Amino acid sequence: MPPKSRQAQWTHQAYQYEPLPLSRMIRMIEIDPSQDWALPLSCHIKIANLDAVPSYEALSYRWDKPKDSLLLCGKELRIRRNLADALKRLRLPDARRYIWADGVCINQRDDREIQCQIKLMRDIYWKATRVLVWLGEDTDNEAEQSFDRLKHIALSGYDPPPPRSSWWDSVAAFYRCEWFSRLWVFQEIAMATSASVHWGASSIPWETVGTASTRIRTLHLNAVMHHVMPNVYNAYLFNKTFAGDIQESFLYMLQVSRKLQCHLPKDSIHALSAFATVDFKVQDFSAGVKERTMTLYRRFARKILRRMRTLDLLSAVQHHSPAISTPTWVPRWDIRLVNTLAPLGSAVSRYTASRQLPAPRIKWIGYRGSTLCTSGLEFDTISEVKEEMTGLKDGSKMAAVFVNVLTQWLKIASYYPTGEPLARVGCFTLTAGMDAYAMRVEDESQHLADFTAFWAEYGYGMKWLLSSENGILGGDADSFLMAAGMASGGRKLFNTVTGYVGIGPASSQPGDMICVLAGGTVPFIVRRDVRSRRLSRRFALIGEAYVHGIMHGEATGRYANGEQAIE
Repeated sequence: MPPKSRQAQWTHQAYQYEPLPLSRMIRMIEIDPSQDWALPLSCHIKIANLDAVPSYEALSYRWDKPKDSLLLCGKELRIRRNLADALKRLRLPDARRYIWADGVCINQRDDREIQCQIKLMRDIYWKATRVLVWLGEDTDNEAEQSFDRLKHIALSGYDPPPPRSSWWDSVAAFYRCEWFSRLWVFQEIAMATSASVHWGASSIPWETVGTASTRIRTLHLNAVMHHVMPNVYNAYLFNKTFAGDIQESFLYMLQVSRKLQCHLPKDSIHALSAFATVDFKVQDFSAGVKERTMTLYRRFARKILRRMRTLDLLSAVQHHSPAISTPTWVPRWDIRLVNTLAPLGSAVSRYTASRQLPAPRIKWIGYRGSTLCTSGLEFDTISEVKEEMTGLKDGSKMAAVFVNVLTQWLKIASYYPTGEPLARVGCFTLTAGMDAYAMRVEDESQHLADFTAFWAEYGYGMKWLLSSENGILGGDADSFLMAAGMASGGRKLFNTVTGYVGIGPASSQPGDMICVLAGGTVPFIVRRDVRSRRLSRRFALIGEAYVHGIMHGEATGRYANGEQAIE
């Protein structure tokens, strides 16, 4: 016989949390069974030592603002509606279920307890028998068909319909679920040893979701451009780290998770504290409630620069145009405007713009070390910038902007300083020499063929660019469009005084200087500090750039080193 449900009398008296007696103690929700998921929730709290805890499951869900009520130990607790829906759907018809969910198991009014429990999050999700991913209610009845199609995509021998087919609509609906866009859930699924995904009354194993996401990302990326699937990459990233060690730097984790959203700016760092990377351990994180956001960002920026001994961190700097936040060398992790031009990961092919420069000499001066000093060289000055280019959200609009900015440049360019054909220069500049996966192009002939196909479809009055000496057949216009969207979306194309062309931050403007800094894989755009004296070498960092013709150290052999100060 099923256990007797302990349905308590609704009293409307508010539930009061008892303090947890020890630092490794956690609460668990004991959910009373119900044959009808729509009935009010009745639960109890169990306290246990995390190191000797009975079997339980951990819930991963998206916080929302609307509130609902939970009957907890006979008293009322106000919780997020999305959490209430999850607990109702997940309760069993004939047995009690034990679940850990932060919205109930952590006293959300006790900042000290919150910080102590955050330090346990890695172990909480790792020790759970299973992580239950809750996507929300299936209000449009899409879950069953979406899951069915994900199962087909996950099959190694299955070939789905063409990218423009409406068959992909239900797949796109799945990847529009907001759970995939949240930062805190990243560590929750990454720490899981087993997981399942629940959408309304439907469920699917996480392994199926992960395999399907990987196949879409690697084999069917064109479908992403023709349907609104903003979270395919996030799902792919989650699966890549699922139940595995991260053999990358903490900077890598900050970069790849940057598009994920969180409520508090400081969570951009704190939400990654569960990951032990090759250079940061869990002990490196001190969850100080009172530490200001920019103080936290600067502290971690200095740690990263010291430990990596390169200037890769500076590729993460992005500013809202026209405002420039200070210190300008400290990345604002709560801002994500563009994809990085420096390929991510320790095993990928990288640019070597500073190849012949000595190892960077890094030091900090000024109030609280607000100014970063390093060595480098001045290469050129921006003479003109074009309109800001759009990203992957609107393919036709994006194509029109790319054609427009490239046409403007081609009308005034008759010769490139490196002697390369203008078609090749334009192709590699708009894509920063990278493919649709933000990796360095390996097959240059195919890349040029894709550009040829793109220009043939969208180039209109500039068909001369596709002459026999420039044009290569057998390309795919969509592949080039996606690659250009990844690299140029949110950036501006610029010309330099000496005739070079490149792409840089949207906040770039004429007069900005292009420099190569020791330890940097790509060039950077800087702006002379208007507060400094005329001869002072003090600059604001605007951001990273791609400049065609100097990405492999060509500039460093022709110029003497100098010292730059960036604040």
